[in-house]
Amino acid sequence: EPELALLDEPFTGLDAASRRTLWAEIEAAKARGVGFALISHAVREDLARADLALLLAGRRGAYFGPAEGFPAEETTAC
Repeated sequence: EPELALLDEPFTGLDAASRRTLWAEIEAAKARGVGFALISHAVREDLARADLALLLAGRRGAYFGPAEGFPAEETTAC
């Protein structure tokens, strides 16, 4: 089992049931100690499950820290 999984837009094109199934698999793997880096444009939904967040703007890090500290104005643009 990997220590870290990188997922690039893993929910694109999935229906609601498939999204729930994938989230359940991710949560189960996290419980086993697997870390995840998730690239997504669905900021509002994914931040609710994140431990850390990184916002890139113009190839630079504009925010890195706890998900609950993510700038609220950035979620409205996504």
